[in-house]
Amino acid sequence: MKKNLYTIAVLLIGFIVGLTACSPDDYSLGGSISKDELIFSVKQDAQDPNTVYLEALNKGASVAWVTPQGRSLRAKDTLRIAFPGDYEFTYGVMTDAGYVKADPYILKITTTNLNYVQDEMWKLLTGGVGNEKVWVPDTGKYGMKQGFYSCFDPTSTYKDMVAEANTPYNWYARDKTWWEPGNADVGITDDDLNSTMIFSLKGKAGLTVHRFTDGVEAVLNGVFDMNTTAHTISAVDVDFLHGAWANGKAVDFRNGFQVLVLTENQLMIGNYRDEALSGEGRCVYSWNFVSKEWADNYVPEPEEPEPTEPTLPDGWKEDVSENETTITSTTIQWTLSAKSPVNWASQSGKLLNTWNSPADYPEWLGTPNPATYSDFAMTLDSKTLKATFTIPGGSAVETNYTLDEKGIYTFDVEIPAVTIVNWMTFRLSSTHTLRILQIIKDATGAVSDMWVGIPNPDNPDKEYIAYRMNPKAIGLGGGETAEEKVMKTLATQAWMLDMDGKVSYAHPTEGTFVGPTACYGWGGNWAPGKGTHYTTGLISDGKTENMNYGTMKFTKDGKVTVNQRRFKYEADGEGGVPYELTTQIPAMTTNARVTSEEVVTLQGTYTVDLSNNKIRMSVPMLHPYSATNMCNDWGDLEIIHISSTSLLLTVYRKAEVESVAPWVYVFTPEKIN
Repeated sequence: MKKNLYTIAVLLIGFIVGLTACSPDDYSLGGSISKDELIFSVKQDAQDPNTVYLEALNKGASVAWVTPQGRSLRAKDTLRIAFPGDYEFTYGVMTDAGYVKADPYILKITTTNLNYVQDEMWKLLTGGVGNEKVWVPDTGKYGMKQGFYSCFDPTSTYKDMVAEANTPYNWYARDKTWWEPGNADVGITDDDLNSTMIFSLKGKAGLTVHRFTDGVEAVLNGVFDMNTTAHTISAVDVDFLHGAWANGKAVDFRNGFQVLVLTENQLMIGNYRDEALSGEGRCVYSWNFVSKEWADNYVPEPEEPEPTEPTLPDGWKEDVSENETTITSTTIQWTLSAKSPVNWASQSGKLLNTWNSPADYPEWLGTPNPATYSDFAMTLDSKTLKATFTIPGGSAVETNYTLDEKGIYTFDVEIPAVTIVNWMTFRLSSTHTLRILQIIKDATGAVSDMWVGIPNPDNPDKEYIAYRMNPKAIGLGGGETAEEKVMKTLATQAWMLDMDGKVSYAHPTEGTFVGPTACYGWGGNWAPGKGTHYTTGLISDGKTENMNYGTMKFTKDGKVTVNQRRFKYEADGEGGVPYELTTQIPAMTTNARVTSEEVVTLQGTYTVDLSNNKIRMSVPMLHPYSATNMCNDWGDLEIIHISSTSLLLTVYRKAEVESVAPWVYVFTPEKIN
């Protein structure tokens, strides 16, 4: 696991480690009040003059402070300011007549308290006390992000940020990425990319911005403020760097920033698009930077040329053709996805946009409404090679077809275009073809999606218009849904944690997972062995044979029983005096020993939701009991893999433990007698 990695988020404040001003106290003041009637207090702590206490003394007032670290809406607040200087505080209240503010109050701080800037986040951002660090916009050519700007769902926080093993620096918001445009796609200019930010801890928390406009450089100086508890960042007297095209679309570019990702050489900070100013919905504007040292020394790895054709997996033809020997039908009905029915793809079949829901689609295309195309279906019989296209409105087109070794369907006739959204339609190519671009399987190994495409008329040699289709076998015995099949698989046996690491599952992007658990999502995975970490159970008297945490049994009708073994531990403290260990163990305690154990039976219900790749349990899943308090929800489970021989499920560690982390737990079957 990377120890120098911080992914962080939320609002703003600054120099403040303990500030919690995020919502106003319950004050209201009707009528009006004059400036002379405003009463407030700004005091320094007698023992630590760098700690400043703010107090509003107008009872019933709705308070609005302006401080060197940003705005505060609390009647009482505490600021911790690391460096000496003259700091301005403005107190005001909201009344029926508007905002009334007092004259600015200047507080002179003569002392330094560097304890407030010792957190590793400060070191990563500035280089540490007495140093400074230069950050430059990501041009898309530094091996990190695709460019200077990314657009995320407005609910995105640092908890959502992930990176894959094959692209360890391409952090994005899991399931909440709206758009990852190239710089030219949104009007990022050479002026934007030539500008720089310098974060300094030389005598103050200084922020210097070198900003270019029409080729002319302006140097702007201010201070900044980072709260490592609230995970926020703000600036005074200078804006954070951003694309000039966004001016006028956010309330301000100094306050309200999240730090989404911060590592030694990568910084992603985000503020919010304002609906009223922009005329568009709220979203996170993410501004992506790299350290100048990285930029100056980066040598790109030679790029392998993109394949000129899609590469389909082994056995793809059987995957899209039902087999008479195993089921009672050779016919599959394909329908357009209700989540993301259309996209563009490169010549290799790689999708060019990260659209995973109707809300992800840009305004220039429009928001797909599944009801528009819900009556459309493409039904293929792989035995007779007959196809039927059901067209919205009730008509149908029947035709013969072929499927060649490259994955190209060729039909005998043209079909009417089917509207997906606005001007975008589903249609065959001019030669009556559809080409398979990708085949996607769910956690059970069954095909869940197939992307097919036609050459893009605007760029036929390089791009496809791609359509996402979902399968349904026609005439399949029993008519089971995919969820029902999963529930049947879960119910065939009881499950135990794979404490001995017998299972080895090759994840398509994160490496190989082995039992009992692995942590992934930082460009790889870390699999601690049994009893070597709180997520795998503590060692009992140096032995591991007792690490059996019980069983988990599912039924086909949605019931689950968890027989959870709970160990209690003690360890030797100072002077060899034993003390009891709680389940909130921050790290492995090597001299832990079991003092007692019990098996608790938990009975509940569960559901399978393959559309969101989830199993949701009303009781906690089976887990090492030493990790009980490390996760927010042991019943909200992401599916990694399900088969008759292995079960891999993911839970997420709490942010307050160390950082949010996905932990995948590996289960093996215990045969039911």
